[in-house]
Amino acid sequence: MKFHVGESVVKAERKIATAGEHVVDVQAATEQFSEFHKCDTISMQLSVVVGGFSFVFLDLTPRTTWLAGELADALGIPRIDGDVDIEPYQVIGKRLLIEVGHYTKKDGTTGASVKRIISEEGDKTLGAVRQKVALASDDIPF
Repeated sequence: MKFHVGESVVKAERKIATAGEHVVDVQAATEQFSEFHKCDTISMQLSVVVGGFSFVFLDLTPRTTWLAGELADALGIPRIDGDVDIEPYQVIGKRLLIEVGHYTKKDGTTGASVKRIISEEGDKTLGAVRQKVALASDDIPF
């Protein structure tokens, strides 16, 4: 299919997730070597379910073992001798409750990062968070 977009293309940018607790869907996950982290990573794109269609990224590396442990616990992936084996196919499409924090990047802009993974969708605490998030004023009802 051919599209004529002209000389200038306007890049649509999604806003980052606000700080605090969010219910997110894992939209994508890949296992690859990261030039930025200089190690193998599982990189995930998380999309906020309710309240503004924002996003946050999560990279699991050997330096973020606490997040790998929290993710494994949330998804019921067993620990064997203190190790967890997480594959991208195990996380794609999962719904999680996470806590997001903000930081200032080197260029002065604000970035979002996952501070902790609280639970998978089945957790009892999720209902209260959904009720709180459902009151967001920028929801699109469809």
